[in-house]
Amino acid sequence: MCATLRSVKQATLIGAPRTRLPAPVLRHLQQRRSAASRCRTAPARSVSPAAAAAAAAAAAAVAVGDMSGNAPAPAAAAGTEQPWELWYWPGIKGRGEYVRLVFEEAGVPYKDMGQGAGFAGIMEFVWKGGNTGFPIRAPPAIRRGDFTLSGTPVVMAYLGRQYGLMPADPAAAAHVEQLLAVVTDGVGEGRLAFHPKDHYASHKTQVEESVPYIRQYGEQRLPKYLAYWEAVLAANPTQSGFLVGPELTVADLAVYQYMAAAQQHYRQWYDAVEAPAAKAHQARIAARPRIAAYLGSERCLPWDSDSMM
Repeated sequence: MCATLRSVKQATLIGAPRTRLPAPVLRHLQQRRSAASRCRTAPARSVSPAAAAAAAAAAAAVAVGDMSGNAPAPAAAAGTEQPWELWYWPGIKGRGEYVRLVFEEAGVPYKDMGQGAGFAGIMEFVWKGGNTGFPIRAPPAIRRGDFTLSGTPVVMAYLGRQYGLMPADPAAAAHVEQLLAVVTDGVGEGRLAFHPKDHYASHKTQVEESVPYIRQYGEQRLPKYLAYWEAVLAANPTQSGFLVGPELTVADLAVYQYMAAAQQHYRQWYDAVEAPAAKAHQARIAARPRIAAYLGSERCLPWDSDSMM
């Protein structure tokens, strides 16, 4: 401010004719001169080394962003950040389990809203006006504050970027999203085999009709998916034991859950497939400390017998 006042004074006076200025102008200049004098004589405020370091770090973060490739997270006061809400049907793993695994592995608090809201509460939120944010097509969906998002692979990728479970490299991140899409296809096929007569009715209403379709998926489709996971693990140049790159990503969590669901609902065919790398990968993910703790907790819902859920 002081420099600005000096510059204004110089720009106003230097080179100007030495004529008598009107009284209002003289008073204005005298006020500016007085303010400039106060700036020169005011003592400098003391800044502690810690505060100076924090300010420098904040400035650097603003200047260069997050070096991991993620956008800087919005600032939030300590302890005031709302927990995530997961909106999914109560009592079943389903597609909601893929999202739960991301929260659990990341150590991020969340509320499993279906367990309290029930089926009616989920329907109210998704289709009957309860959601006032971006429209949701179907559960699972997540919400925090005014932000909502749905679609299992989309939610996994978004949360992965937020919590360090997506690669910073764009090509590697695209490969992770490719694997999420393949898992979505595999789950969709596996589910429909249990619902061949009516895709939207319970498996319990079409058990006999589903038998040949379940066998067909187990014999023809499941081996192809397991062979694909084997190929992806073998092709990883880092040979880290993960699917993409040297570290765990949301793709590892998605493939783990696909494998666990296949083992549960297509056991005889799962057991018959030779896929040692994919099955070892499944075991490693299940043994990760946070995942293992979750699988042994009351938060982890029992398997359903109605399709690949």
